[in-house]
Amino acid sequence: MTKKQLGFFLIMLVFFLIATPALAAQPEIIWLEDFSKDVRVTNFDPEGYGDGLYAVKVEEGERIYTALSPDGAGTFLTGYVNQKGEWMITPIYFNGQSFVQGVAFVVQELEEKRDGLIYGWTADRVIDKNGTPIVAFDELDRQGYSMPQMQDGYIQLSHDSCYGIANMAGKIILPTVFLEAHLPQEGLCLAQGEKGYGFWDTKGQAVILPQYENAQDFSEGMAAVQQDGKWGFIDKTGQMIIAPTYEEVQSFHEGLAAVKINGLWGFLNTAGELVISAQYDTVQNFSEGVAAVAQNGKWGCIDQKGALILACKYEEVRPCSDNRIAVKWQNRYGYFDKNGEKVIDFLYGGARNFHEGLAVVSGGNFAGVEDDKYWFVGAGLTTSYKNNQFGVIDRWGNRVLPEEYLCISDFEDGTAICQRVRDKKVGIIQAPSVQETDPGKRSFIRLYLDDELLDTDQDPVIKNERTMVPLRTIAEALNADVRWDKTAKAAIITTDEITMQLPTDSTAATVNGEKVLLDTSAQVINGRTMVPLRFVAEQFALQVQWKEDSYSVQLSTQ
Repeated sequence: MTKKQLGFFLIMLVFFLIATPALAAQPEIIWLEDFSKDVRVTNFDPEGYGDGLYAVKVEEGERIYTALSPDGAGTFLTGYVNQKGEWMITPIYFNGQSFVQGVAFVVQELEEKRDGLIYGWTADRVIDKNGTPIVAFDELDRQGYSMPQMQDGYIQLSHDSCYGIANMAGKIILPTVFLEAHLPQEGLCLAQGEKGYGFWDTKGQAVILPQYENAQDFSEGMAAVQQDGKWGFIDKTGQMIIAPTYEEVQSFHEGLAAVKINGLWGFLNTAGELVISAQYDTVQNFSEGVAAVAQNGKWGCIDQKGALILACKYEEVRPCSDNRIAVKWQNRYGYFDKNGEKVIDFLYGGARNFHEGLAVVSGGNFAGVEDDKYWFVGAGLTTSYKNNQFGVIDRWGNRVLPEEYLCISDFEDGTAICQRVRDKKVGIIQAPSVQETDPGKRSFIRLYLDDELLDTDQDPVIKNERTMVPLRTIAEALNADVRWDKTAKAAIITTDEITMQLPTDSTAATVNGEKVLLDTSAQVINGRTMVPLRFVAEQFALQVQWKEDSYSVQLSTQ
């Protein structure tokens, strides 16, 4: 490519490169109708979806007067709508959780008249999808039991700081005599008695007698247990499969369990073999064949053979979900696939995991805000929300919904629930069709050298109508030495044939002692020295090609 051809290419590149995501066709939103003229929809529980129903809060136009609140209180009540936005259960509950296997926990204020007086109390209740209370649980509530959790047809009970388990018929399986009692996992309940931790079946029979100092729930047929301060694994008969020799452990996921040896984490297989050596400060469980790992305070990813997918250089790496890994770098989130290729650039201050090919994101600044707080909605809107709004992107970074919502839940069963900023209306989003195949384009410019994708944490950018590329990434790929001269404020690049000095505050560089003028000076962007593409191509004798279909710059030494 001649200099004239390269110049023409660079001019055309400016017109082609647009780094903002495309706007896909917007999905249908069914806006909820107020329950009545005196009751308006106010907000919803982002985690309150289950069995096709959403938990939605309403606000009474007038204050509610009850035996417990004679001066009027409890103006916010919860009811349930279906995925078409139709009210299925009247909003009469002070609080309501999501439905699980046809039932849901609710909190309701009840009252009755006795001897001419009205008595009121707040009751924990379990209702079916018709809104009918299950009598057995009303009786447990009258007996003084609290019901903290429900899962897979069983309910955890609490009474006088002790715990037990009941089934959906209201029958108590484990009495509330345990310091700790977990809901069944793989058919067994972990509980702590006076003699330690053991396991009970769903009929209330002790299968593995309490004998362990600590224990974890069963996962993939094995449970972690602690003896004499060390951790190992047992099977469902109580046989010790992996000897207790580890400082800490995590449960098995996808055939591997994290174990801690001499202060560092590695991974065991189900045969007890250390297949990934203990070398990480912190790890997460495997998800979709990928595990996040940390070294020296920075996060990356490995596959099940221990090979690095993402180098440990990021602020945060989330578990892989829907073949997308949310990664945080310089306080912004982007997404990689499980092969380690960046799919969506670091554009977002807030980002959730992908579900059903869609993710909720915000371009706002959430520095220093805890993740769960900036997804909170309700009457007590937090200050972290004030200048931030949320939208939806597809798996390739195309914008499905613009960022004009207070909150949007994850997509489940083809829908999500949202609340719009401008009018506070709540609606049910009907998920659009999701493009599964890779369209090739990205929301950022990819950089290739001899058909190999260059791994860089700063992508090419457009500055002053010039394409700027990361100097160190290209130079090191060409086996050049790169160092930074603090005094001269210049990058020094050395090969067998060339020595270059490239200052960041001047358009004058030196190559083998001779002055060379750049059309724009080098710049430091996000801590990386970026140089004009024209300069790189000329000095390293590279050929340059722009590929619109893959949104990439292709450099070639041929």
